[in-house]
Amino acid sequence: MVSEKPNDWNSYPAIAASPKGEFIITWAQKNDVILAQRFTRDGKKIDDNFKINTMEGTNISEPTIAVNKNGDFLIAWYNDNLGGLNCYARLFDAEGNPYSDEIMINDILNKGPSSIGREKRVAADGKGNFAVVWSSHLNGKSKIFLQVIDKHGNKIGDNILISDKDDAYNHSFPTIAGTGEGYYLIIWNSSRGGIDGRIYHSNGYFVTDQFAVTRRKIPSYASCTISSDNDQVFLAAWSVSAPITSQKINFD
Repeated sequence: MVSEKPNDWNSYPAIAASPKGEFIITWAQKNDVILAQRFTRDGKKIDDNFKINTMEGTNISEPTIAVNKNGDFLIAWYNDNLGGLNCYARLFDAEGNPYSDEIMINDILNKGPSSIGREKRVAADGKGNFAVVWSSHLNGKSKIFLQVIDKHGNKIGDNILISDKDDAYNHSFPTIAGTGEGYYLIIWNSSRGGIDGRIYHSNGYFVTDQFAVTRRKIPSYASCTISSDNDQVFLAAWSVSAPITSQKINFD
């Protein structure tokens, strides 16, 4: 049993593995607290459940997690405090000790996520940095944003607009994967139809323009996910109904 309170409406579990083979599970409990539990590589609990968030709220949910090369892990979640839905994160070391206080990820107060991501919304790169993605309204349309967090739990620069700000489409439900060299691929659902993507580097520049991963008609509820080989090859996969479809994406 992961949760020490199995009857307290535990939801939205997410999991990530460390370089040593240990893993961390995080989840929401009763929509007012984010918890986590560390495990050894053979599935034994390490210590007890521990609390991630410090701020209160009435809808604290949807945690997501990534582990960097040092075993440190970043957990991000949503909180509807301060009059609107905002995205927060907190960094922990490999032993589960907090490196940072809660970080508000979205720069503009009360203009945080407009859609809840269904897959990985945080990723790590080989430099030890992390990146968080979400969608938010800009000029009446839902767009994709990214924030890089350094290995000490500090935001690097401002929020970065990933999707094209000038197109007439809504973009939602982003997911992300990183490589050892600091590259991040972000893909998301587009109301144009299909899935769009873009590659960004943690040094602060775009590697590609926005591009189509697929233009097959995919409804907004479709689930998509990506992973990387930690070098320069990504694999994107999605499913509307069986079978699952995938696309390899590489770059030089």
